[in-house]
Amino acid sequence: MATSQNSQEDSGIDVVNTPPDSLTDLYHRMLRAPWTATVLGIAAMILIINLVFAVAYYYVGGIGGARHGSFSDAFFFSVQTVATIGYGAFYPVSLGAHLLVTVESIVGILVAAISTGIVFAKVSIPTARIAFSRKAVIARLDGVPSLIFRVGNLRRNYVVDAQMRLTMTRLEMTKEGRSIYRMLDLPLLRERSPSLGRTWSIVHQITEQSPLRSATTESLVESETEL
Repeated sequence: MATSQNSQEDSGIDVVNTPPDSLTDLYHRMLRAPWTATVLGIAAMILIINLVFAVAYYYVGGIGGARHGSFSDAFFFSVQTVATIGYGAFYPVSLGAHLLVTVESIVGILVAAISTGIVFAKVSIPTARIAFSRKAVIARLDGVPSLIFRVGNLRRNYVVDAQMRLTMTRLEMTKEGRSIYRMLDLPLLRERSPSLGRTWSIVHQITEQSPLRSATTESLVESETEL
């Protein structure tokens, strides 16, 4: 079936006049991101926090055991504080340092809570691991022209009472002369399977009632048809 070139190239959908991304959007993006990107994002966030507080400790001072003017000692003191390690080699001795430790401790608790929530949520997200054939074909089945594609279960188990729905989206012209993307349901020869262990051929018969009854390759491309 034909698909819109823009929909293949773009990674998302642009909606006009939407507000800018919020922290909630960032949270959901990290949930959808690969594990490597999520772990690197959390590590980068912790590193940035440590660098920010290291700069503050460097200018405020008041760190016992640290060398005077040593940014590395200030950084490692920040690491020990935000991670609640507390080796004892570095410790605050001034009011300014104590105040910074208090603020960094609160920030560290919040970062730990957010990171734990993200990791727990990613682990808890169920994955169906269903594979779809790369192409849908139109061929005769029992003498009837049919749209056919396959789905497969990538797990070593059975999906009980599997159900399938097929919807086609294409660009159409209304009676008022406006172009709209219309969603049309394509009835299937069989919509349910008692169990999905390996593969399942999905069949839509192109009869007189089918939205594809008069479709051609050119018309599918022109109408940006998608399944």
